[in-house]
Amino acid sequence: MGFEENEGHPVFLDWLAGTGDQSCAGAYRPARKESPLAGTIAERNILARIIGLQVVDFLNVYIILICQGGKTAIVLIPQDHTEFEFLTKLALEAGATDAKIIRTDKVVVEDRVVLKCKVGCPHYGKTLACPPYTPTAEEFRKIVSEYNYAMFMKFKTQVEGDSELIKYLSKADDPSVPAEMKLKVEKFWSGWQDEMKKLLEIVHELEKTAAEDGFLLAVGLVSGACHICEKCNVEEGICIHPTMKRYSEEGVGVNVKATAEKAGFKFTLPFEKNPETFALLLID
Repeated sequence: MGFEENEGHPVFLDWLAGTGDQSCAGAYRPARKESPLAGTIAERNILARIIGLQVVDFLNVYIILICQGGKTAIVLIPQDHTEFEFLTKLALEAGATDAKIIRTDKVVVEDRVVLKCKVGCPHYGKTLACPPYTPTAEEFRKIVSEYNYAMFMKFKTQVEGDSELIKYLSKADDPSVPAEMKLKVEKFWSGWQDEMKKLLEIVHELEKTAAEDGFLLAVGLVSGACHICEKCNVEEGICIHPTMKRYSEEGVGVNVKATAEKAGFKFTLPFEKNPETFALLLID
């Protein structure tokens, strides 16, 4: 396979058999001659293997197919995310330890995540930002597919814990927990709620800023349950803070760990001292 440089971008030549007018006949050909992520995921993966790229890298390039003079060339040009740089900058200034623009292909949505909400989360059914009051995983997968990009963010909270405390975090109501440890657990969760309220405010402001810049359908999500109210208005089914409420990532099926890994973020669990949390901003 030949290789040349074309205005600073790599060009792969003669990777397909065929000459003359037939050189493009059997080629992998996108629906448009020039398009971001042209073709299906399966087709892109096949092409990625042919030209020796990691699929994760391949999903971050534009594909241009060139057929000329009996030769077929593939030009791979890195995608330009500069139009969103103002958002990543604002996220970092607001306290994120990392913020990255990713293709929505990398947002992992799974039904089993919602299943864990149903069978293992004490907040299930207790807030209008959690299941069963959220879009289903199937519905959210469709919603994500209507967006091109997302900003994925990581935050390190200011609450502290250690390996001993972690053992009791899910046992706050267990009478066998020592009184001193119970106080530590309550302090941890009180601090955690405050941190989640701050995170929600940050995501809300980022969403608002994106909308003001023309991305009118930008919408944010945060990890974990909603902590706006002491007690959610679930009985009446009407949120009393509808402009502030944002759905839980996990509640709509986002596998935060898998998405973090696809975004290139380190996901640490159990946490070492200060637990991390994540947020997502879908951008149209």
